[in-house]
Amino acid sequence: MNSYFTALNIGTRQDKYYIMGSASLLKVDNYLISRKFDGTPLQPSLQRVNSESMDVRLSAKFGYTPNKTDEYSFSIISQNADKDIAPNALKAGNSNWRNYPTYDKRSMYLKTRTLVANKTFLNFTGYYDTYYNKMKQYDDDQYTLLNKNSSFSSVYDDYSLGGILNLTTEAIKNNVITLSVNNKFDSHKEHNEEILANTSTGQKFKEGEPEQNYRDNTFYVGVEDVVTINSLIKAVVGASYNSRNNIKAQEYGTHFETGEKNVLYDFPKGSDHAFDYKGGIIVEPVKNHLITLSASKRSRFASQKERYSSRFGSQVPNPDLKSEYTWAYDITYSAKLGNKFNYEVSGFINNVKDAIFARTVGALDNGNPVSQNVNIGKAVFQGYELAFGYMPIKNMTLGANYSYIDMKDKTEGSNEKFTDVPNHKLMAYTKLEVPKLRSTLNVNMEFYGKRYTTSTGDQAPEFTLVNAKLSVDIVKGVNFDFGVRNLLDRDYYLSYGYPKEGRSFITALRYHF
Repeated sequence: MNSYFTALNIGTRQDKYYIMGSASLLKVDNYLISRKFDGTPLQPSLQRVNSESMDVRLSAKFGYTPNKTDEYSFSIISQNADKDIAPNALKAGNSNWRNYPTYDKRSMYLKTRTLVANKTFLNFTGYYDTYYNKMKQYDDDQYTLLNKNSSFSSVYDDYSLGGILNLTTEAIKNNVITLSVNNKFDSHKEHNEEILANTSTGQKFKEGEPEQNYRDNTFYVGVEDVVTINSLIKAVVGASYNSRNNIKAQEYGTHFETGEKNVLYDFPKGSDHAFDYKGGIIVEPVKNHLITLSASKRSRFASQKERYSSRFGSQVPNPDLKSEYTWAYDITYSAKLGNKFNYEVSGFINNVKDAIFARTVGALDNGNPVSQNVNIGKAVFQGYELAFGYMPIKNMTLGANYSYIDMKDKTEGSNEKFTDVPNHKLMAYTKLEVPKLRSTLNVNMEFYGKRYTTSTGDQAPEFTLVNAKLSVDIVKGVNFDFGVRNLLDRDYYLSYGYPKEGRSFITALRYHF
């Protein structure tokens, strides 16, 4: 027994209001890696080193429904957690010994839906999210002292404040028109805090850093129209304007221009904007058969993390990182044959300019790659997806979906590798219900092809996972689950030196009242 989870969800629905609340606790003592993993001095047992965590979540939601069309709700979510960070199991280094003694999030959401005119709705979402954490990097695997120059106690204190306004109308015959406005303000504050001396442990005094501030404002306005041309054809057209304004970006350390050390300095401010467009046609030549063709220009601004974060030494900041944009083309055919079989086939091509690319520029002393986000001239992402669902007999369902994506750097004279995305992915499942035994068996298989872990060509191998879960309704309102994850106990990893969880079992008892 190495982890425990419990949760309570309760709510009530009345004539014009509803209330919901939930609380959950997840405690993980460790997780077990595959028995096929060859032990190392840094990972001598099956119990993953330094993999403990505790997560407590509370949430509440209140909703008001004054009539059949309108709804107003307010939600609040609180998460308090502490998390250990398992070290590289193959190579030691100063950056190996880390944990999050504090990992807290708070969120508040206001959502409204109001009928403002005939067939016209106004929807609004307002939100305020906060994120506060402390991450410590220790001298060694004792996780006690922070005396080395490479050791620190880092504090993040962030929040996002924003609102999304959608006005949708069907007042014009054969048209569904939506106007969207979105504004989001992001604030990130960080510093290495002062560490007090402690003679009993041997901890020396370590001076802290001044607080560094990063602030962005992102604005979006767009309009979309879904036009019903006739009973067989619909068209979709849309356009939008996006802007991002960097208000402040600071760093502490060696000034990037003057070379002065141990100084708080500002990066140059910047802004970016883009116009995006989309168009598409949806054709239903016969009932339950759909063909969709679309083309769009889409932009993506570089985030604060991509531009400025050093990720505790694993990333080199790039304040000049530009946004990327894509011309995307897609064709999809989907069909449903009776009540037993459905399928979908889709192909896509994305031509990307100024693609944001994580270039490997070095390595930490524990072997983890150091990257820098850069813009490369051109890239092409293309591939296809296949999916089906089938019910051969009553109470039995089969299904699968497969996707292939090829990501290539098309910049002249360059052939860098895009990381962390497998070329092939296959997922298949079987669901078998046995009403007489009040039981349901779910079995699924996941296959992931090779993926690049560095832009220079290092790869993580392919792997297959098999999972299963048996659910039994013991008596009315009482349900028992027994499941197994990674049934074949595969030894796999996504980053070199970080083995994932091996075969594990889970049991659960639920009561509904």
